[in-house]
Amino acid sequence: MNQRFAPASIHAPLPPARRRRQGPTAVAAAAVCLALACAGQPTEPAGTATAAAPAGPETTVPATTEALRRPAPLVLEVTGPEHPQPGSTITVTADIRRAARDGAPVELALIVPEGVRVVSGPDRARVPNGEHQRQQWVLAVDAIPAEDVRVVAEVRGPGQGVHAERRYRFGRAAPRLPDPQEGVAPVELGSGMQTRPVPID
Repeated sequence: MNQRFAPASIHAPLPPARRRRQGPTAVAAAAVCLALACAGQPTEPAGTATAAAPAGPETTVPATTEALRRPAPLVLEVTGPEHPQPGSTITVTADIRRAARDGAPVELALIVPEGVRVVSGPDRARVPNGEHQRQQWVLAVDAIPAEDVRVVAEVRGPGQGVHAERRYRFGRAAPRLPDPQEGVAPVELGSGMQTRPVPID
């Protein structure tokens, strides 16, 4: 008895795809590429950060107020004894300092009150131009006057003029301008702040 069999196709399962093993050469090449990529970037210490500043024009620091302040063109100082006595002679000294030595002389004038006489020194003098000059007078004080000894200095030239005046007060204190807030009770502003108003007549 002959038995017939229908042909059948049997498909054997395909083996799983094999993963390509990376050998030592491939691993080394990847490490080299990573090292080169890192070398191209700048490194910074840990904990630091940088910020790119926008480019702009350079700025110039302005000069201080002290550097911009100009000295006075003429400084006059008048000194004498602190406690003169009636019937004595005293020496009054005028010191003149000039910042601009432009050749113009300083004209000095001495004005004495009643009861005071000039013993030595001109009542008018022309002081030559210079950085520091001095003029002295000897005065006889018959009685302590109520007025002051006045010294006036002037500089006149083309396009300029300087005037200065100082006084010798025979030991008296210089007069003080009245304080408009003196004797005025303070006003509370709140938060512990106080102020004294200025009275308006």
